[in-house]
Amino acid sequence: MDIGIDLGTTFSVIAVKGKVELAPGYSGSEYLEDIDATILPSETGNLTIPSVMWWHPDEPDHYVFGDGAKQMAEEGKCPIMFSKRKIGTTTELMLNGRAFSAKEVAERFLRYMKEWAETVTGQKVSRAVVTHPAYFTPNMVAETREAAENAGLSMTADQLMMEPCAAALAYTANDKRDPLRVMSYDLGGGTFDVAVMEKIEGVIQMRKFHGDPLLGGYNFDSALVQWILNELKAKGRIIP
Repeated sequence: MDIGIDLGTTFSVIAVKGKVELAPGYSGSEYLEDIDATILPSETGNLTIPSVMWWHPDEPDHYVFGDGAKQMAEEGKCPIMFSKRKIGTTTELMLNGRAFSAKEVAERFLRYMKEWAETVTGQKVSRAVVTHPAYFTPNMVAETREAAENAGLSMTADQLMMEPCAAALAYTANDKRDPLRVMSYDLGGGTFDVAVMEKIEGVIQMRKFHGDPLLGGYNFDSALVQWILNELKAKGRIIP
C-alpha cells in the first residue's frame, strides 16, 4: 500500500488514495469524496498528528511521538518540536542531554507514521509521497528524502512534492476545466507557502512558487502572547 504524508512543522497527516477500511478495532478515519482520499486517524483518534518527539534516557530505546510527546510539553517538559525548520542544517536539537539532528528526528517520525499506518490499516506500507515546504533548499529536500528512505519507505525524487502543489493537484485532479490556472496557499503552523499551477491541454505545470519559513500559526501565537505581555506590563503587571 502507498500512503501520502504531509510532514508538517507543527502537525502531520497520513492519507491513503481511495476509500479505505481500517483494521478491526480502529475507527476515526475520514473519507474525502472530492479528492477520493482517506485521512487516517492518529492514536488518539484525531486526523492530525503533532510533529513532536520525546525520548527519556531511562528508556533509551523508547520514543514517543504525536499527542503523547506533545503532552510532555503541556507538563512543562521540553520535547523536540518544530524540528523541520532545521533539516538540512548542522543544528543540534537537544533532548534530555542528548543531541539529535533534524534529519534523525524526521527519520524516526516518518518510521513511526509508516508503522502506525500499517497498524491502523492492517496493510504493509512500502512507498510514500512526502510533501515539503516550497522554500526548502535542495539540501533540505535531499535530507527529507534520505530520512524517508532510512525510515523504510521506497522513495524517488518524484515522490517528494511541494505542499502547495500537492494541495492544488489534489483539488484540481477531477476539474474538467482546461485551460485552468490555480493559486494555492498553504498557511501552516510553521510556514507560509504559495504556488501557481497551470493546466493546458491536460498537462499540469508549476509556474511560480515562494514561501516564508518563519511565518505560520506558531509565529502568530508568539506575537499575540508578546503583545498581551506588553499590554499587561504597561499597566504595571509583570508576568515572567
